[in-house]
Amino acid sequence: GVRVRVGRLEWLEAPAPPPPGPAEAAAAAGARGETVVWVSFDGSIAGVVTVSDGLKPDAVTAVDGLRGLGIRPQLVTGDRPDAA
Repeated sequence: GVRVRVGRLEWLEAPAPPPPGPAEAAAAAGARGETVVWVSFDGSIAGVVTVSDGLKPDAVTAVDGLRGLGIRPQLVTGDRPDAA
């Protein structure tokens, strides 16, 4: 079988730095505020997957409605500030 790991680059424990293609893709995705998830097969970096979530069309209305009820909404996330 093949050992597949998916997660942060540091978690993959790859013996070599990422190849230029995935590293450039990760940098570009990070600059766009996307979350970068690295993938390795048997300890070698295979690529990246990026994840993003756009603002919902009714988000501002929903938050304003909560504020109107006296609720102070807060964003709680484990993501990077630029992604949040």
